[in-house]
Amino acid sequence: MIIPVDALFRAQREAWALRMYCEECGLFDDDRVECAHGYPIAAHRQPSNVEADVSVSFCKDFDAT
Repeated sequence: MIIPVDALFRAQREAWALRMYCEECGLFDDDRVECAHGYPIAAHRQPSNVEADVSVSFCKDFDAT
């Protein structure tokens, strides 16, 4: 799911401490820099400047554990 990032989304992300990037997922292998399920990660990586993002692409298999 791809959603635009606006002021409301940024406020909700901060208020609820939303986690949504590969680096925050239990399926992401930091050492190999890849998804354990083999999904492409480019669209789901954390941007270097979170305020600059214009959309967020949510992974269908995000594991917050």
